[in-house]
Amino acid sequence: MITTNEQHEVQPFSFMRTPGFKSWRAVGVDISKTYFLLNFACKEGRTWVSQGMMLWDDEDLLGLCVQARESTSKKIYQIAKLMPPKSGQSAIWRWSAIKEIWRCQDERGEEVILYMTDDSEQEISHRTAIDQSRLKQVEQLFVASKKPVSILS
Repeated sequence: MITTNEQHEVQPFSFMRTPGFKSWRAVGVDISKTYFLLNFACKEGRTWVSQGMMLWDDEDLLGLCVQARESTSKKIYQIAKLMPPKSGQSAIWRWSAIKEIWRCQDERGEEVILYMTDDSEQEISHRTAIDQSRLKQVEQLFVASKKPVSILS
């Protein structure tokens, strides 16, 4: 979970000045959760404004991926997964760049989210024992840019 303190609140960019949005210069995090860090851009007039975001919920990440895919004014150009140390291991967080995210179905028709990382590994959300070869890819939610995205300042 991500926690905040009112004294760390700052004024956001104009495109984020909508009811419910707040910006913070410091946040606290639960060290047993996986987090996603996104680099994205929003079009403001004729200019693309780059922004970063940290999420801890898979559904929030998937929702943003769908929004960006369907929008001409939003681009997600990088997603990284920050994973806490595994139980019994030293306290070292691990990073993986996510190259693709797929909504899949297993052999029973249940939804499974597949994260394909930069080190050619495939990670499945909320599941450990599943035969990945039996997954049916239903919808591609994100694919990382193969070349740098041009963001104007």
